[in-house]
Amino acid sequence: MSSALVVSVGLLWLIVLFNLLLTFGLIRRANARPGMPPVETLNVGEPAPAFTAVTLDGEMVTLAQFAGQQLVLVFMSSTCAPCREKIPELQALVPRLADAGVVLALLFRETAAEIKPFATQHNLTMPIWLAPPPNSLWPDYKAAGTPFYCVIDANHEVAITGFFGPEWQAFVQQWPS
Repeated sequence: MSSALVVSVGLLWLIVLFNLLLTFGLIRRANARPGMPPVETLNVGEPAPAFTAVTLDGEMVTLAQFAGQQLVLVFMSSTCAPCREKIPELQALVPRLADAGVVLALLFRETAAEIKPFATQHNLTMPIWLAPPPNSLWPDYKAAGTPFYCVIDANHEVAITGFFGPEWQAFVQQWPS
């Protein structure tokens, strides 16, 4: 009976060892896979692409209208949960930027009929611009998803761009509360 116990314990340890080896192999394989490819964005310092968008009231807006002004474009979607989560932070930032003459505008691909209820629901006070397809604003600014931003300096060159993260936080911190 004791020899059967020894054999059982030995087999159990072999199974445990085999499972550990499989687990380590899977972890190694998962880590060896390439991650998400880097998102292509506009280069800092390059001229911001000219654009045309439309306000909720149907007025045309162009980059040229903001000569000598810094502009913050935030690319959003009304169906994007992270975009909705970002709205309070952006709303709080608008007066701080406005005091410095910086315009923060939300850009949507949707139509005015789709965005007006969204704007009302979220009490949006900042400019809302629409650029639904075939408008090339989104691809021209290489907005790979939402929420995405592009800060354009007073010379209409790209200052920073990308998805919200450390660079955005550094940008926000330069404006006093």
